[in-house]
Amino acid sequence: MASGFAVVLTLKDPIPQALKAAFHAFGVASFTAGLCTTVLTASAAPCAKTTPELYYLSLMLSVGSMLATGFFLAMGGFWAANQLCPGSVLNLRSRTGVCLEPVSSCSCLWHI
Repeated sequence: MASGFAVVLTLKDPIPQALKAAFHAFGVASFTAGLCTTVLTASAAPCAKTTPELYYLSLMLSVGSMLATGFFLAMGGFWAANQLCPGSVLNLRSRTGVCLEPVSSCSCLWHI
């Protein structure tokens, strides 16, 4: 489903409001599933001895979910800073902002 959103979002130039809502609902559902996986994995330590493969798969999914959550929290912080002070994160016209140096050094990162 995430790949489908990636394809549709890259092909549509004006993104419809319904598609934005569906994308955000999917994100909230994915976060909730990752949070549940993390909580259940943390409480299932004895399963490491009985079903180690399943336990380690759940552990890897939990770590991936928490890394993704951290990434989106950091990106959300940049978004909030840019909403409060427009141009503070990256302003290519005046060549200012916190992210100017990384974008100047490796412009391919900013397209993510």
